[in-house]
Amino acid sequence: MYLICFGPDHHYYVLLIKVIGILLIFSGFLGSIAVIVFGAMGDSRAWMPDWQNNYLSWSFALAVVGVVCEYVAGILFLVEGRVQGRKRKLRESHSAYTMETKA
Repeated sequence: MYLICFGPDHHYYVLLIKVIGILLIFSGFLGSIAVIVFGAMGDSRAWMPDWQNNYLSWSFALAVVGVVCEYVAGILFLVEGRVQGRKRKLRESHSAYTMETKA
C-alpha cells in the first residue's frame, strides 16, 4: 500500500520506511510485554477466570513467533530505509555534477 502512495522517488519515502520500522519495533516491544505477562500469570487463580483450563498451547507459541517476526520486520524496514537513504544521497550528489563536453 505504501508503494502506491509513496514510490521510491517520492520525497517522504525514506521517512515513511523508517517510521514503519520504528512502529513495528515498538509494537514488538508491546507484544513482548503481553506475551511475558500472559506466560507468567496465565496459571494464576486470581488473574484469569477458569484457571483449570488455562495452559500455554499453540496459540501462545504463535504469539511468541509473531512478536519475533515483528522485531525482524522492523529491523529489516530500518535497514531498507538506511539503504534507500544512502542511494538517494548518492543519486543527489551525482546529479549535482553534470558532464558537459566542449565543442
